[in-house]
Amino acid sequence: MFAQFALLFAYQLALAKWYGAGIEMDAFQAAQAIPMVVATILVGTLQYAFVPIFIQRREQHGPDAAWELAGTTGLMLIPGIALLSLAGCLAADPIIRLLFPGYSAAQIELTVSLFRVMVWLTWTISVTAFFQTVLQSAQIYGPAAVGPFLGTLVTFVASWLTYSSWGIHGIAWSTVGGALVSLVWQAPLYCRNARHRWRIDDGTRQMWLMLLPLMLGAAVYKLDPLLDRYLASELVEGSVSRLSYASRLIAAFLTLTTNGLAMVVFPVLVVHAAGGNREHLKSEVGHALQFLVFLLLPLCLALGWYPIPIIRDLFERGRFTPADTLIVADLLLLYLGVLIGGSAGEILSKTFFALGDSRTPTVVRIVGFVVGAGLKLWWGTRYGLRGLVWATSCYYLLIALLDWVLLNRRVGMIPLGEVWDSAAKCGVAALAALGVATLVLYGQYRGVSVLAGGLGGIVYLAVAIALRESIALRIARGIWPRRGL
Repeated sequence: MFAQFALLFAYQLALAKWYGAGIEMDAFQAAQAIPMVVATILVGTLQYAFVPIFIQRREQHGPDAAWELAGTTGLMLIPGIALLSLAGCLAADPIIRLLFPGYSAAQIELTVSLFRVMVWLTWTISVTAFFQTVLQSAQIYGPAAVGPFLGTLVTFVASWLTYSSWGIHGIAWSTVGGALVSLVWQAPLYCRNARHRWRIDDGTRQMWLMLLPLMLGAAVYKLDPLLDRYLASELVEGSVSRLSYASRLIAAFLTLTTNGLAMVVFPVLVVHAAGGNREHLKSEVGHALQFLVFLLLPLCLALGWYPIPIIRDLFERGRFTPADTLIVADLLLLYLGVLIGGSAGEILSKTFFALGDSRTPTVVRIVGFVVGAGLKLWWGTRYGLRGLVWATSCYYLLIALLDWVLLNRRVGMIPLGEVWDSAAKCGVAALAALGVATLVLYGQYRGVSVLAGGLGGIVYLAVAIALRESIALRIARGIWPRRGL
C-alpha cells in the first residue's frame, strides 16, 4: 500500500507538470469522474453485502458453498457492467453536455472524446473491485494489494511514454490500460476458486436484497464528485482541475490511513457480530478508532500548518503555476474535515454492515449528501471552490457524528478510554514533531516539506514511544522486537 501511495503521488506530480490546471486537465478529470462514480455506485458497496454472506456460507456450509456465491455473483456483474459501459460510450455526447454545462464547445468536444475511452474504467474498476471483495472475504490479501500497485505502475509508465506524442488521449488510454492490468492480475485466483453456476439460492437472494438498497442509496450520495464538477464547470477555467488535485490528495491520505485498516478490521467485526459477542465488537471498534487517532493527529496538523510547501513541492513545476499552488493549498486545508469524517465514518459504517444493518449507514449518507448538496448550491455560488470544499467537509463530519450516535444506541457505549489516552499522548508528540518541522521549513528550497515531514515523523514516533503510547509501542516492538519495550 505504501508503494502504491508513493507511486500515485509521483503520477499526480507528473500530470501537474505536464498539464497544470488548464483546459486539457479539466476535460480529463471530467471524463474520468463519471466512470469512477458509476463504478463506486455499482460495486463500491458490494463488500458490505457480500462479505457477511460469504463468511456465513463458509462457516455453515463449507468453502465450496461460499465460492459458489462468488461465481454466481460474477456471472451477473461482469457481463452486465460491460453492457452498461458500452451504452455510456455510445451516449457520450449527451452525457457530457448534461453534466458539464459550463464547458465551452471545444471543452465539450475534447471531454466527449476522452470519455469514450475512459468510460471503460466503469467495467475494469468494477470487476477489479469485485475480485478484491471476493479475495478479501476469503482473507487472501496478497493479490488485492499487489494488483493496484501494478496497475498504477503501468499507467504511470505508459503515460510517460505517450503523453508527448498522443497528448491527453495518451493519458486516457494509459489509465484504462493500467486498470486492465490490475484486473488481469487478480483474475486467475478468483477463476481458480469460484464455482460458476447459475443458481439463485437463498444466500444469493439475501445478498442481493442487502445490496440493492445500498446501490440505490449510493446512487444518491456517491454523486458528490459529479455535483462538485457540475458546479465547478461554471467557474473559471482550471477550477475542475484544481478541485481534483486537492480531492485526490485527500483521497490518497484516506487510502493510506483508513482503507487498509478497514479492510483488515471488517472481517473481524463480522465474526464478532455473527457470534453475538458485542463486547469484543465494541472493543475492536475502539482499537480501530485509537489507531486512526494515532495516524490522523500528526497528518492533520501537518496539512493544516503548512499546506503551501506541501503543494509547492509536489506539484509546482512545468504548467502548474504558483497561483495554482495557492488555490490548491487553500482547498487542501478546507478538505481536512473530509479526512477526519471520512476516516471515522468508514470504520463506523463497516460496524453497521458487520451487524447486518445496511439501512442505517445508507440513510445517514443520503441525509448527509442532501444537506451537503444544499450547502454546495448555497456556498458554491457565493464562495466558489472554497464554498464547495467547505460544504463537503461539513457533511462528512455530520455523517461521522450521526454514525457515532446511532452505533452507540445500537450496541451500547463504545469504550474510548484508550482512545482519549492515545489522543493526549499523540497530541503532545504531534506538537513536538510540528515544532521540528517548522524549523526545517524555514529553509526555502525544493523538497523542504519532504525533509520536514520525514524528521517530524521520526520525532513523532520517538516522543510517542517515550510517552508509552500503546500503538507506538506496538510499532516499536515490530521494529526492535528484542528491546523489551
